[in-house]
Amino acid sequence: MIGTGMTEPFFFNRGRGLSVREIAALTGATPRPGADLDRRITGIAALDQAAPSDLAFLDKAKYAPQLSASGAGACLTTERYAGRAPVHISVLCVAEPYRAFVEVTRTLFRMRCGRPPCSRRAAWRWELWSIRPHAWKVA
Repeated sequence: MIGTGMTEPFFFNRGRGLSVREIAALTGATPRPGADLDRRITGIAALDQAAPSDLAFLDKAKYAPQLSASGAGACLTTERYAGRAPVHISVLCVAEPYRAFVEVTRTLFRMRCGRPPCSRRAAWRWELWSIRPHAWKVA
């Protein structure tokens, strides 16, 4: 129907997800003391939009103030910013937070929608979209 809008704010079924422990193992991250390693993460979001079931990342000083107000369940960041996180966020320290975030994103969403399309061009677009969704363009 035209004009009814989306009924759900996401495109994929929020399945079982990954535990913080599984995310740490996948990325080689070191959990900060007090991290809830059994917490389930089923989505991804920017720091300022994240919910308790979302994973976010922080790798630039420009976004550091958002960490203290974030509602994220887990955050991938460096040791430099880890101490700024509130106690409700399970902090995972890693050398390259964005790269780790992409790895988790690929795992979470590949589990939900299967493998990428089979043509080379479609597969290339899938890989580009999964790394930088805003950069994807139809040629």
